[in-house]
Amino acid sequence: MQQAGTRIMVLRCVLVSVSLLLSACVNPPFSSDGITRDVSPLDALQSEAIEVGKRIMWGGVVVSSSNNTQGSQLELLTYPLDYLQRPNANQRSTGRILINSPDYLETLDYKTGTRVTAVGEFAGTATGSVGEAEHVFPVMNASDIHLWTAEQYHNSVPVSIGIGISISN
Repeated sequence: MQQAGTRIMVLRCVLVSVSLLLSACVNPPFSSDGITRDVSPLDALQSEAIEVGKRIMWGGVVVSSSNNTQGSQLELLTYPLDYLQRPNANQRSTGRILINSPDYLETLDYKTGTRVTAVGEFAGTATGSVGEAEHVFPVMNASDIHLWTAEQYHNSVPVSIGIGISISN
């Protein structure tokens, strides 16, 4: 009888440990408190959709990155964010944006095709070009930028529990 009680106690400890481990694996990089997430970059081009200074969170794929005397600038092709705040490139793009960062961002880390999610303040719009065409970009002054690694981006929960045989590459 005592042996059965010990097994139950060990099982409970294992379940609590696994639950804690799984919850630690799936946390998004930013708190959503005080951040407007329901305004897309396309919406921001509408004059009354969002006011300058409002905190926003947008993410996407880096089109270009550069450094200047004020810090760094990223041009992103944005996508809706999933529940982990990752840009979902399987959905339709929500437009191009410019992200200004006061920090030096290494352009080799933020190269074309890299995925990022940023939090900051909406700073209005800026006119630039996409190829030969003139384009109006919504602008974010970023307070924080999360650079997604390939492993983080492709793995929702890197731990699995089961009975049987697993074959993976």
